[in-house]
Amino acid sequence: VPRRPEFAVPEKYLFYPAQFWLHKNHTGLALAVAELAASLPDLRIVAAGNTGQNGYEAFADLVRKRGLEQVFILPGYVPVEELAWLYAHARGFVMPTYFGPTNIPPLEAMSLGCPVAISGIYGMREQCGDAALYFNPDNPHDMAQAIVTLWTDDAQCATLVEKGKIRSHMYSVDAFNKNILRLVEGFCA
Repeated sequence: VPRRPEFAVPEKYLFYPAQFWLHKNHTGLALAVAELAASLPDLRIVAAGNTGQNGYEAFADLVRKRGLEQVFILPGYVPVEELAWLYAHARGFVMPTYFGPTNIPPLEAMSLGCPVAISGIYGMREQCGDAALYFNPDNPHDMAQAIVTLWTDDAQCATLVEKGKIRSHMYSVDAFNKNILRLVEGFCA
């Protein structure tokens, strides 16, 4: 059962649940956010994940150097019940990762009604289809534009939520079972 986290959660925030590994590209996210600091002073990002990983120090150093301490909320590890609540109440989900082609967090976000902006790397478009905004994870300006859309465009977010709910049904247990049955029947025929 989803439950509100015990840490202070802003009323409006973007969500990125990921361990602070280098390939998760938190530093790219910080560079994009730094570009938006003046134009979106109310922007807040909850970045949940183990801060003991190899990408945390570079990210934290960049956040300090760019004066973004008020933008990023870093609760560390968050239990699954709190993750579900954070997805369901977030303004949007942003994922600047370098790895794909399949990732669970965008599907979790879509299934819980959270609009998605994600790296346009290999396989992501096949996984998320038209239910996500895509950006180049190496281009902070491109990522910043996706963040602005999530933060300010109510109509686009509503469209992404609807498309995301439809898309997430492709990955349901029922859909999985039907595909397995189809494969088994095809193999046995």
